[in-house]
Amino acid sequence: ALIAGLIFPLGLSILPPLWLASLPIILALVVWRIRRMPWLLMLGAGLCWSIGFHHQQLEQRLPAELNGQRLSITARIHGLPAATETGWRFDLREVRRLDTGERLPPVRAHWYAGQPVGADEYWHFEVTLRRPAGMANPGGFDYEGWLYAQGIGAQGSIRSGERVLEHSTFLRLSAWRNSLRQRLI
Repeated sequence: ALIAGLIFPLGLSILPPLWLASLPIILALVVWRIRRMPWLLMLGAGLCWSIGFHHQQLEQRLPAELNGQRLSITARIHGLPAATETGWRFDLREVRRLDTGERLPPVRAHWYAGQPVGADEYWHFEVTLRRPAGMANPGGFDYEGWLYAQGIGAQGSIRSGERVLEHSTFLRLSAWRNSLRQRLI
């Protein structure tokens, strides 16, 4: 019943409000005195957990008013950057606007003709941000769904950048991974 509650919201076309998901738990607690129905309680717990998680994920997306805006940000390179035919593709974490200090969601960025970047480096970027979007062909790859599953709340196209801080001495594993990758390439 818990798994059914966790999976059920994935089949819905629209995410119900959190209060609606709590109705099975309230119903189970009311009925509990008359007849014990642990499966109803577990179903409600699964629904609340799943719907709460999805609401939290959607709240971490780029605000609509920043869609298409060019911003100056500071961010940390997350994971290993991938070289493409036109530049570099990488994820950014700990993203903050330079002008307001506002925290932004994780970004999947592409830097056309940009300089090489390393894992766990801090950079200042001039970037154009947009909300996650992608094609979802029937039977094909769903890029927007993949970004959602990865916790990516924005996509960005980097115009310019400047390294602020290289690999942290506390994060030696990512620095080692990056140097190993450079030797293998």
